Amino acid sequence: MTLSNSQRGFGLIEVLISMLLILFSVLGLVRLQIEILKGAKLVQHQLIALYLAESRLEKMRVNDEVSNNQTIAQQMIENTRFTMTTTTLGKNNVTGLKWIKVEVMWHNTMGKQYNVDLVSAVYNPKN
Repeated sequence: MTLSNSQRGFGLIEVLISMLLILFSVLGLVRLQIEILKGAKLVQHQLIALYLAESRLEKMRVNDEVSNNQTIAQQMIENTRFTMTTTTLGKNNVTGLKWIKVEVMWHNTMGKQYNVDLVSAVYNPKN
């Protein structure tokens, strides 16, 4: 029994095309994984920044450290420098009530700047 040319199986070109398809599929999955990891790192930094801002606001409430000027602090966490700026916002009609803005900024590995802002009121009846 002899086989004709169309019945011999896969040729070299068919194998190369299938390998290219598999290669592009794997490269697409690798790219997707890289994007997922970048997103996870951004979310991790956002959570750290939010924690730092909340901690600063709570410290100001508990220790009554509200002043009328701007303060800046820096902190290194996981090879990322977080810069925290605390600002007292405008005058209020209520005695002892001050609005405070805490902004935490950082840069990713590509140099893009991100920030988290928290604004809260602190009340001290003594002021």
